[in-house]
This record gives sequence, C-alpha cells and structure tokens, in this order.
Amino acid sequence: FQNFCNKKKMIKIINMSLLTLQFLVLLVSVSVSSQQVTINDFFKSYDGSLWPTYFTKETTNVDVNLYINAISSVSATSMDFIVDMYLRQNWTDPRLKALPKSIGIKQLIINNFDIAKKIWKPDLFFRNLKSGYYHNIVADNMYVRIQDDGQVLYSIRLTVRLACSMNLVDYPLDIQDCYMKASSYSYTMDMVNLRWAAMSEVDYDENMSIPQFKILAIDKEVCHEKYSTGEFSCILLKFLFDRENGYHIIQTYLPTILIVMISWVSFWLDPLATPARVTLGVTTLLTLTTLASGVRASLPPVSYIKAIDVWVGTCLIFVFSALLEFTISNYLATRRSVSIPLCSCLGKVSKDSPQEQRTARAIKLDRVCRVMFPTCFLVFNLVYWPYYKIYN
Repeated sequence: FQNFCNKKKMIKIINMSLLTLQFLVLLVSVSVSSQQVTINDFFKSYDGSLWPTYFTKETTNVDVNLYINAISSVSATSMDFIVDMYLRQNWTDPRLKALPKSIGIKQLIINNFDIAKKIWKPDLFFRNLKSGYYHNIVADNMYVRIQDDGQVLYSIRLTVRLACSMNLVDYPLDIQDCYMKASSYSYTMDMVNLRWAAMSEVDYDENMSIPQFKILAIDKEVCHEKYSTGEFSCILLKFLFDRENGYHIIQTYLPTILIVMISWVSFWLDPLATPARVTLGVTTLLTLTTLASGVRASLPPVSYIKAIDVWVGTCLIFVFSALLEFTISNYLATRRSVSIPLCSCLGKVSKDSPQEQRTARAIKLDRVCRVMFPTCFLVFNLVYWPYYKIYN
C-alpha cells in the first residue's frame, strides 16, 4: 500500500513538472511573438529607402572591415582570383535607437533576411567583380546587430571572383598586383562615405595557402572616383602575389635543360653516323616543340614576349643549332675535293688520305662545339635568372 502511495505522488510530481514546462514554453512563445509584433510595427513607420542622415543633409559614414578566409584560384588564363571573406559594415542610424529599447534590450541581433531587408544598408558593390555568391549553409551566413545608441553592424560571408589585369612579361618569375575595389552604387559622396574602419588591419588566416602563390602584402586605400552621375567614394584593397617557381622549375625548366643537354650528345658521335645524329637532333627538337606548345596552352594569348618565351625560344635555338652543326660537320666529312699532295721543303709528303683530312676537320668542329655550346648556355643562364628573378 505504501508503494502505491509513493507511485501516486511521483505521478503527481511528473504531471506538475509537465504543466510547468508547457507554461514556460507558452510564455516564451508569447514573448517572441510579441517581440515580432513590436519589430513589425516599428518598421511600418521606418523608410529603408532613405539613408540615415537624409533629413539632416549630412553624410553617412560607413566603416568597412574585412576578414579574408581564403584566396584561391589565382588564374593567369582567366585573369582573375577568388576571395572567400567576411564583409562587415558599421554605421549609425539614429532612427533605429528606439528598436532595442522597445523590446527592453541593449542590442538586437537580426539574422533573418526578410527582416534585414527592411533596414537601410549601403548598396556596396565590387567594381571588378566577375561573379559571386553569399553562403547559406546550413543557415544564412549574415546578421544585423542594432545597438540602443543607433550603431548598426552588418556582417555577411561572401565568395567573389574578381578580375585582375595581370602583366605576364616576367611569367613565371612574376609578381602580380591585384586589387578589390568596392563602392556605393547609387549614393554619392555627400550622401554616403565609405572608409576603412579606424585602427583596423585587414585580417586573414595565417595558415591560408594559395596554389603556386604566396602573399607578399595586403594594403588598403581610400579612393574617390568621378563619373557623369557624380563623385563616389570607394575603398581599395591591394593584393601582392609572388608566384612560387617550384611547379614551373619541375614541369618546364628542368625538362628543357635536359633536352638541350641531350642534344649535345650529338657532338660525341661520329660525324659519319648520319642516322644516329639526325634521329637525336630531330627527336630533341620535336620534344621541345611539344613542351613549348603545352606551356603556351596554359596562358592567354598576349602580344608581348614573356620570360618563359625567352627561355623556351633560346632552348629551341640551342637544339636547332646542334642539328645545324651536324649538317656542317657531315658536309665537311663527306665533301669531295681535288687531292693535292702536301709537300714540304724537306721533301716529305703528307701520309693522311683526303678522307682522313675531311674527317679530322669535322671532328675538330665537334670538339669546339663540345665546349662552346655548354659555355654559351651557362652564360645565358647567368643572365636570364638574375634579370627576371632579381633585377625585375
């Protein structure tokens, strides 16, 4: 009987707990719904199409801050780069002071796009934008924070593809200067003034890595631009990218060096070994031409000469010169001429036959080229690398 009474008391306690929980849930839902009604009522008298200082005829200052999450796909082919970033804008809207106070809080955070659309926000756009999107997985990556003093913070995560006019004269030993320029689309300087947040550097992930590039510097500037529609303020973010050369050294420079060195093997073959020397010369020439075609395919067609063009072109000259040297050497070794005995004042006659004399001249030419070709190629390297990598 006592156990039965204890179970009955336990059931009563559980029922009371459930009733209390339901009451709290109802209370919270009523509170949230009442806040929603208050916010909706507030925006009935709020005009989001007018900038905050419209009635005072003053300029609305918008402070911009960035956190760069990642930079990827710096492409010389399409002349662009991709930036994943958190864009934060801060300004003062005196009309919004009453909104947090009406709910009884010091700050209100809005992460609903439908409500956020009702608030005035700067119509920021990127002048060199190709494409972009904002993130919405698993929720919209944005929020608006409103303080009871009218301070508004608008934060959103964006991924943008930005155009970059690259100068490929020093490619692939180049340093590229790209930028991101943002401005108001419709508000002139006397309406909205964009500026970088005071005492704030552009932050980025220190562990961020970019394929084939490293970041030398990220600088920020404030600019102004005049158009027929008025003068607009803008902010500028400059990226200085230094191309890493490991990929190109392995894929382009080392193979071409080896091909050039293989073409020199021809100088150690017999001048009369025509099939072997022709096959070696033609094979190295075709291999180098194929490699040069692959290099050109990864770059946009430009009208000026690039560093890689100078390198590949010089290598082609060396390989072609080795093939041309065989032609001269073979001609010296096989040409026919009238044989005249060489006599000296002592009455001695040369014992070398005409064929041996011709072969000796060809061998002498090969010996000269064995030294001359590597020396010239070494001199070319001593000029090429300091000029493009250090001087430029």
